[in-house]
Amino acid sequence: MSTKTKDLSSRIASRVRNLRTERNWSQPELARRSNLSNAMVSMVERGERTPSLEALSSLAAALEVDAAILLSADETASMKADARRLATELSELKLPRADIEAIRRIARALATELQAQARKRK
Repeated sequence: MSTKTKDLSSRIASRVRNLRTERNWSQPELARRSNLSNAMVSMVERGERTPSLEALSSLAAALEVDAAILLSADETASMKADARRLATELSELKLPRADIEAIRRIARALATELQAQARKRK
């Protein structure tokens, strides 16, 4: 495996693993949702196998992200995708504007607290 392929496999492995664990899914759960074998998901997450375009597409669909997110070297792309997904979910709830603003304030407070906790751990 070339260095570029190893870098790509490592990047995909990290993204898939992080997105899966954010959703509290096991590898078998991701395998089921993506119609891939448990072994394939495991090899992808360990960076031992670079998924085909079809497998990458299946993983992205299961994780509800664009396939480009799994390939991106930019971590902010993943955060932007998360923000878009959250905005879509809030929009679908059809809540009054005041409720959406309350949710936004709560989310900011939670993010501030989580950042403070992360700084303490360092």
